[in-house]
Amino acid sequence: PISTGGAGGYGLDKDFHAAIFAALVYSALKAFPNLKLLVFVGLAIYGFAVEYIQGRYFPLRHFDWLDITADLTGLLIGSVLYWVLKRKDLTANEH
Repeated sequence: PISTGGAGGYGLDKDFHAAIFAALVYSALKAFPNLKLLVFVGLAIYGFAVEYIQGRYFPLRHFDWLDITADLTGLLIGSVLYWVLKRKDLTANEH
């Protein structure tokens, strides 16, 4: 596993969580633009489930609220990116 950093628990691992979830939500929103809420909620549940499973069933891993926070941050970043780029496309097509 990637180091979680010092006593604060923040490290490169959290950046990876955010980046992966940003890419996941952006890709899912591109694929399923009519299911925005379902995509967001589904991926949030997925992030929570992964943390729960690794904390419950993998002895060398643990449940980490900071990982979930990073996942949710990535979902927000990816969703905003999707919205901004979609809006830019719509604006460009009007001209």
